[in-house]
Amino acid sequence: MSKQNTAAIGDPFLLKVIRKVYPVLERTVPPLAYRLAFRLFFTPIRYPVPEREKPVLARADTFEHPINGKRTRFYSWGQAGQPLVVVVHGWMGRAGQFYALVEGLVSQGFHVVGFDGPGHGKSGGHTTNVLEFASAIRHIADKYGAIHTAIGHSFGGITIMRAIEDGVKIGCVVMISTPTIASDILVQYQQKINAGAHTGEIFEEMIRKRYGFEFKAISVAETVKRIQVPPLLLVHDEDDRDVGIMHARQVQQLVPDAQAYFTKGLGHTRILRHPEVVQRVVAFVRGNLSKATD
Repeated sequence: MSKQNTAAIGDPFLLKVIRKVYPVLERTVPPLAYRLAFRLFFTPIRYPVPEREKPVLARADTFEHPINGKRTRFYSWGQAGQPLVVVVHGWMGRAGQFYALVEGLVSQGFHVVGFDGPGHGKSGGHTTNVLEFASAIRHIADKYGAIHTAIGHSFGGITIMRAIEDGVKIGCVVMISTPTIASDILVQYQQKINAGAHTGEIFEEMIRKRYGFEFKAISVAETVKRIQVPPLLLVHDEDDRDVGIMHARQVQQLVPDAQAYFTKGLGHTRILRHPEVVQRVVAFVRGNLSKATD
């Protein structure tokens, strides 16, 4: 999760600068340092769309809808009225990353809808958070009806669980490479920017003041304790350097009925387009067609 939560400092050179500057700011001008850390945490950067994603994006029906005042781009594939699958990308990601899964699901008769989250891809805004992503999921449900399955990559998995807690009806969930442990997310972020422990304490206090809940409250590990977890498939790679497999293992302990499919050598993002992963996810979605969402 460290790479994703430090999206604004994802460039190696900029990361080196931040790592040198931040301890100085933290020591000499603490309030400025803390505000910077808070801002960076919620500021993604955009990456160019690879050629492999462009064909499936070109075939999508697109529309835009404001999420928290930010112009947000949505993509629809397949026929509306068919079982609905929502795909939710991770931090610094975009809807096109699901191109292989979109093709696999549409070929099996599913209607697939995704979006570029605020501050990502073709959407507007510079900052975003889990609440805005959850609002985008709710908008899809309001527009098209019951969501049969939601598939989330990394941060996207967190937002799906948040949407469920906020009352969005989702029949099944697939979490791919999703971070689940809040303390680990925060510690890795502090390490990325070379911050001291007090920055983490102040950061959590700022979250409480800004959003009215504890930082750990949005973690999957906490959310699954408060909701009725729908049929769940965990997909994770043993060699994921961004989100260690212990995150998926923890959810296994908390949700004993969850299915799991662990891979090796695919890392954090390549896992999304691997043929065997696509096959396994599509089979899970098809296997739960009888699950009701209303």
